[in-house]
Amino acid sequence: MTMLPSPHNAAIKWLERLHSPTLGRITSLADPRANPLDGLVVATGTRTASPLGPSTSRVCIVEDGVATELTIWTANTRLPRWSPDGRTLAFTTDRRQGGIHQLALADRDRLHDPEDGPVVPGTIEHLSWSPNGSRLLAVVAGHGAEQAGAMASGRIPLRAEDVLPAGAPIVRRFDRGGPENEWRRLWIATSGVEVAICATPSGPCVWEAAWLGDDAVVAIVSDRPEEDAWYGARCSVLDVHDGAERVMITSERQLGVPAGSPDGRWVACIEAPCSDRTLVAGRVVVGDTTTGDVTRHNLGLDATHLVWLDESRLLVSGLVGMATRVVELRPLDGATHERWSTTDTVGPRQPETWPTPSGGLVAAADSWDEGPLLLQVDVDGIETTSWSGLTPEMAALRDEIGSVEVRTWTALDGLQIEGLLLRPAGDGPHPTVLYAHGGPVAMWRPRLLMGYAAVALLVTRGYAVFMPNPRGSSGYGWDFADAVHGDMGGLDTHDLLAGIDALVAEGVADADRLAVMGGSYAGYMTCWLVTQTDRFKAAVASAPVTNWISQHFQSNIPQWGVRFLPDASAFPGGGYVDRSPVFFAHRVTTPTMLITGAHDRCCATSQALEFHEALRLQGIASELVVYPDEAHNVPTGENLIDDIVRTVSWIERWCPLDESASGG
Repeated sequence: MTMLPSPHNAAIKWLERLHSPTLGRITSLADPRANPLDGLVVATGTRTASPLGPSTSRVCIVEDGVATELTIWTANTRLPRWSPDGRTLAFTTDRRQGGIHQLALADRDRLHDPEDGPVVPGTIEHLSWSPNGSRLLAVVAGHGAEQAGAMASGRIPLRAEDVLPAGAPIVRRFDRGGPENEWRRLWIATSGVEVAICATPSGPCVWEAAWLGDDAVVAIVSDRPEEDAWYGARCSVLDVHDGAERVMITSERQLGVPAGSPDGRWVACIEAPCSDRTLVAGRVVVGDTTTGDVTRHNLGLDATHLVWLDESRLLVSGLVGMATRVVELRPLDGATHERWSTTDTVGPRQPETWPTPSGGLVAAADSWDEGPLLLQVDVDGIETTSWSGLTPEMAALRDEIGSVEVRTWTALDGLQIEGLLLRPAGDGPHPTVLYAHGGPVAMWRPRLLMGYAAVALLVTRGYAVFMPNPRGSSGYGWDFADAVHGDMGGLDTHDLLAGIDALVAEGVADADRLAVMGGSYAGYMTCWLVTQTDRFKAAVASAPVTNWISQHFQSNIPQWGVRFLPDASAFPGGGYVDRSPVFFAHRVTTPTMLITGAHDRCCATSQALEFHEALRLQGIASELVVYPDEAHNVPTGENLIDDIVRTVSWIERWCPLDESASGG
């Protein structure tokens, strides 16, 4: 048997091969915007200075196939926004303090010589120009405001002068109004003025906002600033002069991605069953401000992004399965017009497209075959590549892994389920790792090397990696996503196991060499699966929930569990007990590693600790890994290597490539 290099050496070599040729260069693009006059595209690029990261964000000019960084400022820059007349570019930078983004402005003719804009008390999360170009709108998260789990949990950094010295006591305080620095406020900056004005000094909390004409905004708002409050947020019209609110749209699920027509008549947003703020995929809801009428539109896609093209046309981007579809919607009569569709993975997280002055579209994309791309789409839907981040080294790594396959199988109730499979060279059956996605309302889509170093490393070492989209996933319609609402750990569990059964039946997966891994919801699902079956020989759960009772009082988003578990109204009974892995630890036979970050606010470290101790008391092999400086996200730097190595080593120990080997 050929000896493989150690997981540590293999991980370092893999990352060096992937990143070394592009160190100090732009490797991917997102959030592209075309100048409304001449079409010059700017976008937020990603640059990595070290193979281990972390990466930095840089606003780039994309021209003649080259992405050129906008400024020599040695700081993160993002959110590039052209003024309606095309003469000014607004963006944000954290050059004053890391992680705190403030406004910057540059003239079209002097883009490489930007100036600082007015200072706001926090970090800018959303930025847009009024239709007439006279003002800028900014949603500002205060120092200490909570971050969404999809954005790594944790908090917005404090002001440098407010950081407590080492050893100072950690104090959590609650008052009825909520700490002032934890709110998200609406700020308005007038073009050419050095001072911005807060339009909502006394509330509500503004999560997202967009202009509605020149004197109002449409916003997703709540009465309190805690992350948990977003799950019941409403869509309202706010006056930019006094913050007066008019509620337009409410929902029993969640709302996001507000958009307002330039004439002030129409408001729109997306309604969806959501597990994370910033990840909204569902149906379009349009409100008429003149009549108050609200209409819900099912467009044959899971909408993820909205842009008003003019007073009567709304550009809608969304998912159809793992593909992207873009349509125009005319709210007045509900008519639609197809603009573009592609199997490329559009958007870094979910599909987004933006108009160009020629009537086309611009979008950032990725794909297994072509890697990171910037695509221009003309009025006839014909696409061209205006920038590519694929290097020969990336292509060589991809070719070593092979290809990614789309697989379908039938669930217990006859529902068709879809997912992705990567398999090593040679004939099966292969040792196979089930890699569930987070959410649960999220999805796997094919992208270059799948975006996760551990996946490629496992495949090159001889494992097949199976990445399913069970019910609850985005892209397959409202009913499919909503099916997990109130039944998490129910039929979605069987969707995953049915996929494994199908691979075993086909001779792809070895029934005696199966492992499971995943983070967040997938961390929960990993722990839940090993209580429901003994077929897995190894498990690695990152940021898991294992006890829904204690989770309810430890997490900053208890409404998440209330909404996704059955019989939550019977708390502390019902689903809080019936779907908690810790209460079924006596069934577990699978050696399980648990990985967590000490600063994770949505899935507390104690959740991993509880399951680790429960397994230890049952005599089941378990390892608990706590990263003291990490939150909910995948670790970076040396922690990234450590995370990959521990994951791969644990799987290889208990689910070895050699059938005769033993975990011991």
